[in-house]
Amino acid sequence: MRSFATRRAGLALAAAAALAVSLTGCEKPLPSVSMFTTTNLTVLSSENVVREEAICWAFDPAERVEADDCTPDQLPTLKVVPGDVIGISVDPVVADRTWYPAIGESALSGAPLTETYFRFTLTESDLAEGTLDLRVVALGAGDKESQASGLWVLRIARA
Repeated sequence: MRSFATRRAGLALAAAAALAVSLTGCEKPLPSVSMFTTTNLTVLSSENVVREEAICWAFDPAERVEADDCTPDQLPTLKVVPGDVIGISVDPVVADRTWYPAIGESALSGAPLTETYFRFTLTESDLAEGTLDLRVVALGAGDKESQASGLWVLRIARA
């Protein structure tokens, strides 16, 4: 019969080994952006939610990412109905750096945002030509404030 101390030591050793194995596969996750549509802020449908990691992200906010180097293989698509509210939710680390959403070269916000949520609507004429590419740009810190430190690109299409 084994003593209580021997069993406890064995359990502690097994727990330490399991912890070491589980931590070896850890990788620092990239921040993410959620984009969804709602009608009158009601229940969200799973077909209308896109959650995406950054296609480019500098963990150091003083570093810059080059948009030309950030080309995804395939863009996730959000289907919308003209007049629906489109909401963009970013992780707090993105809001801490400041960020802005843009369609083409046109920023959708008047100034960089510090909040984690932004919403807007698209009209019938906005969606008349087919799809639109929405860019969400995280900005840098300090003297790199106007330079991108993170980038997401999502496609918006008529539902």
